Amino acid sequence: MSGGRRVALALGSGGARGFAHIGVVQVLEERGFEVCSVAGSSMGALVGGVMATGRLKEFTDWAVRLKQRDILRLIDPKWALPGAMAADRLINHLNDFLADAEIEHLPIPYTAVATDINARREVWFQRGLLRSAIRASIAIPGLITPVVINGRLLADGGLLNPVPIEPTAASGADLTIAVSLQAPRPQGESAAPVRAAAAPHWYEDWRERLRHVFHTRNGRAAPAEAPLDAIDGPVDMPLDLPGTPPAAPLDLPGAAAAALPSDGRGTEPAGLPTGRTGTGTGTGTGTGTGTGTGSAGLPGSAGTPGTPGTLTDISEMSVRGGSSSRPSAADPVPLPANLRIADVLGSSLDAMQDMIARYRMAGLPPDVHIAVPVNACRVMDFHRAADMVALGRALATRALDNASL
Repeated sequence: MSGGRRVALALGSGGARGFAHIGVVQVLEERGFEVCSVAGSSMGALVGGVMATGRLKEFTDWAVRLKQRDILRLIDPKWALPGAMAADRLINHLNDFLADAEIEHLPIPYTAVATDINARREVWFQRGLLRSAIRASIAIPGLITPVVINGRLLADGGLLNPVPIEPTAASGADLTIAVSLQAPRPQGESAAPVRAAAAPHWYEDWRERLRHVFHTRNGRAAPAEAPLDAIDGPVDMPLDLPGTPPAAPLDLPGAAAAALPSDGRGTEPAGLPTGRTGTGTGTGTGTGTGTGTGSAGLPGSAGTPGTPGTLTDISEMSVRGGSSSRPSAADPVPLPANLRIADVLGSSLDAMQDMIARYRMAGLPPDVHIAVPVNACRVMDFHRAADMVALGRALATRALDNASL
């Protein structure tokens, strides 16, 4: 048993996953810890504020009975305003638990964190009406409209401080417990940036162009459904023709024209026919600039205008914006059918807050960190309160056991 040790509690933001804070508080109370200070962002500000008023049990009983239809009754859509809903009905209903309390009169030192989105700085509410502070802290951008308090345009506190440990630093607690709603990365998953091409499988496009070229050279039209690996293996392409300097290797992927070798006289690349008139040997139309010796087309090339029978034709298609017989990019991948705007906003905020929280906790680490998995539920799944409370209890029990507390 911990014997009444004093705990400073930092409760993080994360929408409906914040009901897990209730389970954490329940376990702390059962083990005899005394919460001497609490700070919260967004849902953490709500649960922390209700706990500070001493009405957490009543709030929990109400939350675990919520159904989806009950959530819809608490939503007041405001599509013409800077948010999907105003949350006034929700705050009015929550006043049954907040009881018009003022922060400075609470039995536990309390801080609600909001974000001044014009000044781009945190706002710590440690005085004034509790419900107003919570209303500012839960204003999820795009979902819940921001509010104006004392001339400041305020939104979700998790934008800048997802797990507000700093307001509890002067509490004199024996230990600090932080509850974040974005679990750490899975074991072995890299946090390094992913290097990827914007165009999917560009090399497949070049393979398709080359396949078309060599089918044309052999006097056959490229079949529409020929496999892309039809040209795998070495291909005999003699580029060193009589009377021409050896051609440099041709780097086909990327900017093909920039990679073509020059003959040093401002002329077209040697050994690559472009359809200009000149002197030369071999079959096909030569290239040249008047005084120089032209070069022949590729052996076996028909040289028919408009037919991409040479490698230069490929490079010119790339430079001039031309295309082969197939599209140069893959068809767009359709979005998931069940993807909603709330999911996009929620996942975007989770990604941002995860990074911010990890950096901030690295500078001011808590004694115990309880992390709720980000995929435990979606931001707006408030009808899953019972599941989140149970999850919070399980995670808190494991974390305290591992810390021998």
